[in-house]
Amino acid sequence: RYYTEFHAIPEYRQEFENITRHVFRLSHDEKVQVYGAKLFATEKSDKSALIFAVVGLLPTYVFAYVVFIFCCLKIYRAINSYEISNKSQKTIEMQQQFFKTLLLQGLLPLVVLAIPLGCFFVGLAGGFDLDRLTLFLTFSLWTVPTVQGLVSLSFVVKMKTTSNARLSSTRNQLDQRS
Repeated sequence: RYYTEFHAIPEYRQEFENITRHVFRLSHDEKVQVYGAKLFATEKSDKSALIFAVVGLLPTYVFAYVVFIFCCLKIYRAINSYEISNKSQKTIEMQQQFFKTLLLQGLLPLVVLAIPLGCFFVGLAGGFDLDRLTLFLTFSLWTVPTVQGLVSLSFVVKMKTTSNARLSSTRNQLDQRS
């Protein structure tokens, strides 16, 4: 249903083409193929970027984050279901760090996307001239896998650093006894 949402009706194509030429400083000799949609549906067209966002994208994000929150709660309960007295201090610290990393890994991409998307929709609703700032939104989408990878990497590095520090401390204690 949504794959044609940004195929502009003929009445809007010229307007979108003129905007694109202005933003990218293109001459009328240069050929341009433009896709776009108005923020709200109009009398001429029922296509709307807002309808696409609310009906096409929002439900998937809501569903994904409901599942994410559900899984986080299940993991939190599973981690804390065992008696504390049976756990070593290192195990407790690792479980806490794992849970924090899990939350960061799930929520950071939402934050990374929410900021530019929020700016984009505020700009659209306010009628601001966004021009090339829309590229910022595109680049922010590319950062999501990097952000998720960095969160996982930071967990591994922190655990390795903590493990090496404990190993070094244990070796020092053994050397002192000898």
